[in-house]
Amino acid sequence: MFDVMGNKGMLPKAAIKSQPKDFVVEEITLKGTLIEVGKTYNFDNTQKGDFLVFALEKKDTDTFIAIKNIAKALKISDARITVAGIKDKKAITAQRASAYKIKKEQIEKIKPNNIKITPLNYGKKVYLGALDANRFTITVRNLSESPESIKKHIENKDKTLNGFFPNFFGEQRFGSSRPVSHIVGKHILCGDFRKAVETYVSMPGKTDSKELNSVRKNAFKDLNAAYRKFPFNCVYEKDILLHLIENKDDFAGALRTIPLGLRKMFVSAYQSEIFNRALFELIDDKKVTSKTKIPLPGYLFSSRIFSSVEDDVVENILKDDGVVPEMFRSEKMPELSSEGEKRDVFSQYNDFSILEVSKDELNTDKTKAVLRFTLKKGSYATIFLRQFFEI
Repeated sequence: MFDVMGNKGMLPKAAIKSQPKDFVVEEITLKGTLIEVGKTYNFDNTQKGDFLVFALEKKDTDTFIAIKNIAKALKISDARITVAGIKDKKAITAQRASAYKIKKEQIEKIKPNNIKITPLNYGKKVYLGALDANRFTITVRNLSESPESIKKHIENKDKTLNGFFPNFFGEQRFGSSRPVSHIVGKHILCGDFRKAVETYVSMPGKTDSKELNSVRKNAFKDLNAAYRKFPFNCVYEKDILLHLIENKDDFAGALRTIPLGLRKMFVSAYQSEIFNRALFELIDDKKVTSKTKIPLPGYLFSSRIFSSVEDDVVENILKDDGVVPEMFRSEKMPELSSEGEKRDVFSQYNDFSILEVSKDELNTDKTKAVLRFTLKKGSYATIFLRQFFEI
């Protein structure tokens, strides 16, 4: 087998996210403040602004669903709730968020399921990306080797990595159980909104029940029946179907029932998939260094004066997909346009520690390891962990 570095070698088989508390994510703000799980914060009355800034702690809940549930409880538009980062669903996470023109007393009255809200202060809007890093505390389970052997293996791997690992995008970027986002994103760029909608609603999930996948498969045979059969937690699918029932064949409008942040994630996911494919190819050909950056293509990608090896690789992948850079400047859905950027091929990790290696109480005769580390925003803990384990 090959690990994500492209190097041959066996790694211990392991499981993560066996339960939400096994995967704890705590946001570090631009000022270096850690938003901790379970911490009590005092409200700062000295600051002023149109936004109520609050600590958002969630358990086993998708970030966009959390925003939707908070907005619903407050009886306001989703657009008035913003977060600095999109956190894992099957996890316990803590982060900063903000609500426009909402009072502290209003938000203290609501108690959405699996969500804890702690007002911090009035101030400026919390923008997506306005964070420095995330601290992870992760329990890795179902390891067959002894605690002593696992501890030694982790220590040796840490020394080998020397603080850096390949900066692939993790499965969360595409949809952990239903990797659909990048496919929808490509259809949006190609202007095929019907295909984007049909893919989002109908693509089966790896962990979905047979009944739900059957509903997905037959959704466009009878929109009304599908709307009734989709469970309530399939919020966006139901919103899309309701729009199409009331507005026949308005697929662009159906897409716009999905929150803007999530729609932008579709295009971003396609860019991420291009990056991953390019990085795999460059690593295989041994054409990367610690300073290499790979383009996340956008409409400015076509305006290069000089090109590099990594530019050429991305260009060829786009050609294979039938996509040209100009497609990232969407005329029919301009709010999803992207000029592109570049991303480091290696990411640094910090503050790595082994908190515990012991018997796994969930799996007989197995070992667990509890690790803590900090990653810069945009880097994925699952990718980092795959340097140590086969997950």
